[in-house]
Formats: sequence, structure tokens, C-alpha cells
Amino acid sequence: MINLRFKTKLVTSEQYGYVPTKIIRLIAKVRFLKADNSLSKAYRALVDTGAHTSTIPATIWKEIKFTTKTEDAWLSGINDRPECRVLSSIADVEGLLLDDENNHTKLLQFSSFLTKTDRTPLLLGVAGILENYRLHWDYQSNIAYLQKKRKKQ
Repeated sequence: MINLRFKTKLVTSEQYGYVPTKIIRLIAKVRFLKADNSLSKAYRALVDTGAHTSTIPATIWKEIKFTTKTEDAWLSGINDRPECRVLSSIADVEGLLLDDENNHTKLLQFSSFLTKTDRTPLLLGVAGILENYRLHWDYQSNIAYLQKKRKKQ
């Protein structure tokens, strides 16, 4: 079991029409395999069950080992206009999730968008990570964790 945590913030800004908006994020810690086969420092990542693929900003992926699948990709969200796209590469990376109690996953290989900027968050998506673990979360009780799926007998 890998413990996760919630981060909650009340934001009042022009972006939300000055209506107080509660932002709830699910946070995991991840370490990546580096070129010398050592592990990177631990990074805090947003667990995003709506993201099919993980996203790694430039300052992180420039320090880790990866195998490029394509140099020419882009990320887009709700709006796919060219000016809203984020230039990226797609690569396979390896990493593990861990918590403050020294629990950790095995080394996982997963595809990621390697963004050409640091203006994107570190996101852990479904492919290669969440598809291999059961996600349990109960915000009201402040409980969140990943648990290895049992093999079917």
C-alpha cells in the first residue's frame, strides 16, 4: 500500500469570477530512474485519473533516463486550438511511487509527455501507473492510497 495525500485550497481569483472555489488535489510522491540507473530525488505529483498519459515538465525529464518514441507531439485540453497546445515529446520513463512510511511500488515503466516547458505540472496518469494499482480514496476521512492489484487465479 502506498499512501497518498490530499491538498485542499480555497481560491478566490479573477479566473473563477471571484467566486471562492475549492481546489482538491490528490498528491503522490514519485522518483524516476536516472541515466546512471540511480533514482532521482522524490517529486510531488498530481494523481490525475482523467489523464490517459503522465506529463513531466522539462526540468525534471532533462535529469532522468527516457526512451523517446516521438519528438513531435503536443498536449491539449478542453481547447485544442494551436495556441493552447503544449509542445512535447512522448517517451518511456521508469519510476516508482513512494510514501513517507518507506512503502514503494516496484519500478514501473510508463509513457509520458515530456513537455518543452516548466509551465506544466507533474501529472501521473492512468497508463502504466494507475492501471496497475487500485486507487482508494475517501476525502471526508482523509484516506487515500494505492494498492497492488491481486492476480486473478
